[in-house]
Amino acid sequence: MPKLSALELPNNKIEENQLIRITTSMLKPKLIASIKKSKKKVNFIAFDLKQNDLNLKTGQKIITFLRKVKRNGINFQMVKPLPRCLFGAMYNEIIKEFNIKSDCKNCIDLFTIQKDGMIKFCKVLKNRMGPKIDLIKDYDQLFEYFFTFYKYLEVAESCKECTHLFRGKCVGICFRG
Repeated sequence: MPKLSALELPNNKIEENQLIRITTSMLKPKLIASIKKSKKKVNFIAFDLKQNDLNLKTGQKIITFLRKVKRNGINFQMVKPLPRCLFGAMYNEIIKEFNIKSDCKNCIDLFTIQKDGMIKFCKVLKNRMGPKIDLIKDYDQLFEYFFTFYKYLEVAESCKECTHLFRGKCVGICFRG
């Protein structure tokens, strides 16, 4: 079986880590206190955004939140990419500062492996089931399988007029379907 799970970090047990799914309404100081109190080795952070969150104001809230997380000494890793429209001209600087994934291929949330060995893809593909993990030779093949379905999904309405989409710099990440 190929080594594919990005959540399996060297010398860490999964239960010593936590996945935190955050909506914009949750970006409050008490969330940071709660994360710090949990004392997990790694906090995997995923922002679950809606179409009306795709703006610079939301991006600024995310930047402020992540900087506070860093200042509090909380070990975290971003799970999935965030679209360019959140950060504008600061996009490259921000993804570097917080080690944010830049595309679907590097997304930790792209798939999970079920107990029976079946691959379950992310919400973008509406949790579509893939083949059994032992039929996949490597991550590139797995991503090809994902992309064969992804490329046919319609881009979100709010992304259709986006200059980043037209320039090929964004693919309406996580806002398809």
